[in-house]
Amino acid sequence: MLLVTVRRFDPDSFRDGVRRWAPSAPLRSPKTGEQVTRSVEVRLEDNGRILRGEMIYKTVAPDGRERTDVCTFEAPVMNTGDYLRLFRQAGFAPELYVGYEAKKDDGREPMLCFVCRTKR
Repeated sequence: MLLVTVRRFDPDSFRDGVRRWAPSAPLRSPKTGEQVTRSVEVRLEDNGRILRGEMIYKTVAPDGRERTDVCTFEAPVMNTGDYLRLFRQAGFAPELYVGYEAKKDDGREPMLCFVCRTKR
């Protein structure tokens, strides 16, 4: 058995095709004393089928020196049917629930839960 939880993709959250998250609250490493913040920008591209973006990590050392690391990424936009098809192709018999409760998908809940059992 396999349990996979994902957030339902919401194209309306991409105003003008872009979604941004402001820098996070700093997290401090207890080992090094460095503080790290992360900001994110994601673009909806290729007719709404691909997400491309970058996560920007800003690290500040205890002496004030700063370093910026950029992690670029690309991911397909997947809808509920895409997930179900993938699980079936992988040999599972998937069941879809929403939230973390045993209720069927109403099309509105942001969290999707796939319970996948091997086919017998």
